[in-house]
Parts: sequence; C-alpha cells; structure tokens
Amino acid sequence: MGYVQEIQLAEHSIGRSGRDLFLSQKDVTIIMAPYERHSVFPQAVDDLYRSVNTPFNLVIIEGGAPEEIRVQLEKRQRRHENMTIIYTNYCPALANAFNLALAHLKTPYALFLDNEIRLPTGTVEDLLAAAQTSHAAAIYPKGSMVPRQIIGNGNGAGMHTVETFGLRLCFLMSQEAIRGNGKLFDESSSPYTLGVDLLYTMRAKNLEIYEHQGAKIETRSLGSSRAMDLPLSRVQWNRDRFYQSLEILDKKWGIRLVEDPVYGPWLESKMSRMEVSKESEIGWAGAFWKRLQHGWKNSQESAVNWQPLGLSRNSCASKVQASRLT
Repeated sequence: MGYVQEIQLAEHSIGRSGRDLFLSQKDVTIIMAPYERHSVFPQAVDDLYRSVNTPFNLVIIEGGAPEEIRVQLEKRQRRHENMTIIYTNYCPALANAFNLALAHLKTPYALFLDNEIRLPTGTVEDLLAAAQTSHAAAIYPKGSMVPRQIIGNGNGAGMHTVETFGLRLCFLMSQEAIRGNGKLFDESSSPYTLGVDLLYTMRAKNLEIYEHQGAKIETRSLGSSRAMDLPLSRVQWNRDRFYQSLEILDKKWGIRLVEDPVYGPWLESKMSRMEVSKESEIGWAGAFWKRLQHGWKNSQESAVNWQPLGLSRNSCASKVQASRLT
C-alpha cells in the first residue's frame, strides 16, 4: 500500500541500563489516528497530555501529514518519553491507520480515538477503572454509541435498530481481546460503516462491551479545514470506499444500513464536496473524462442495491497518495 516507517522511542526514554521505559509499568496505550484534518494534530496531542494523569504510551499514526505537522509532532516526541510516531507516505483511511498501530500494543489496555476527539480530564482513568472492575473486553464512554437501523441480522431477517459505534470511535479494549485477532479493523471500511463492522466483529468473538456512564467525550470544533487537510478528507469520504464498505457489511454480516432522511443528504454532500475540490485541481477537462470513465465503469457493475440510503453511485475522487517521505 505504501511506505511505513516507525520511530518507536524518543532518545531520552532509554534508561542507563538500557531498559525500555516506553513499555514499562503502563496500563494503557492510547492510539490516535487522523480523522479529517492533519492540522489539528499538534493541539490534539497537547490536549491529551494535559488531560491524562495515569502513565500511558501514545502511538500517533502521522498518516502522510504535511512537513510542518510532522515537525510539530517530532517536537512533542522529543518532549515526552512515551510517544511513538508511525509515518506513512500515503493518507490511510481511519481503519487502516488503527491497524498500523496494533503491533505496538504492549500494555493491558488500548484506547482508540481519532485526533478530532477531545478527552476531558479523568476520562482515561475512569475508563480504565471501569474496565478493570467489570473485566469487560471493551468499554466506551457515554454518548459514543448511536442507534442505527439495520436490514437483516446475519440471516437476512427484517429491519431492526442496533446501538452501535457512531462515526467517531472512542473505546478502550483489553489486550486479551485484541491479541491473536490480526487486523482488528476492516481496512476497506469508511467512517460511516467502521463502527458497525467493529460491533459485529466483537459480537462474533463473544466479546462483552459496556457503556461507562461516568465518562464522556467531546469533539473538536470543526472550524474551517486548511488546504493541507483535503487529501486526508478525500480518502475518508471517497465514494468508492463508501460503497465498498457497504458491500463489506453485506458480505460479512448479511446486513444493510438504513438511515433517516437527514443523514443521507448529509453524506452525499460530504462526498460531493470532496469530488468538487479534486476536480477544481485537475481542471475541467480532466474532471469531464474522469466522470465519463467512471460512469461507464459503474454501469458495468452489478453492485448490491443501496437504494434505502437514497444515494447515487456517481464518479468519485481516487485515493490520494500524498507522498512526503524521502
């Protein structure tokens, strides 16, 4: 898929005896992946260090970030003894980014979140305490789950509602639940389907999942995206990826998603904006031929009918390979 480079330890985190301080006496590894914006990474890291009091490891998936963001992350890594940076020369989708971090989990628990989520002070400690008390395989803060309407339940049965992870993932999982499972996330998933696929994966493995009422999350203000954020946003909201992720749910679990009338137009607008931004860069002529070629291709496909979502499988921006590393 692309180049991956890992910087595992800040230089000053190796003790005199050579003992690896990064792996010692920690209960949790926090995994932070880029969601839609690279530009919020420095602030997200600073906020995390201010809000967490228990000893922890931090794994950052840099995800093909621009040079100025990489420099800012490396400044913070030199400041902290517990921070790993995983570099790629492409913009990974959220699921792919999380999977890249799994090899670094050496602690009893791992907390997964994206860089748009802000954790109030004490949230990590509350989640850890609840997980250790309940012995749950996974525990999530209040408000992380949302109702989703499902057609089928793995056996092709009718419509029902399931409480599942929303578009923003934040959950704590035990090392035992993760170990031996290989990739935890289906790398073809989109943010729209990732939480649903994860829930069904956990259920298939008979993993107990609990909501912790005493912990909550906040989302960072959307504000305005910078030009540097567009390549990542296009990958997350790529139309081909979106439909492929729906097909994954159908093939793996025998289910389809049905959303309320407001959500479909929101998602369509999201993907269309990414396509327009790409077309403005490649010019009108290039966009015309791109649409023409995709239109022919899509007419040849016999994909699952996703009519309940009210969306159109039109042309889409290709995955962006944001090369930066030398």
